[in-house]
Amino acid sequence: MKEYEKVLRKAHPHDRGIIEEAFEAIKARKLVGRKLKGSNYYKVRVGRFRVTYYFTAEGKIEIDTVRPRNEKTYRDF
Repeated sequence: MKEYEKVLRKAHPHDRGIIEEAFEAIKARKLVGRKLKGSNYYKVRVGRFRVTYYFTAEGKIEIDTVRPRNEKTYRDF
């Protein structure tokens, strides 16, 4: 199970719906985030959550994490 699936399971149903809509928009390239400095990851603000994703070598988009925004959100990048 991926880390973001745990967050989605615990999230409020309203937040879960917004995040899942954002996933679809990101994968359809309708929602473009900002690139994180010093990495190949991008971030998108979705309510109080931050979604990070990256592009694979084939050009496919992979969702990496979904985290509530706080001081530790971007530490691992």
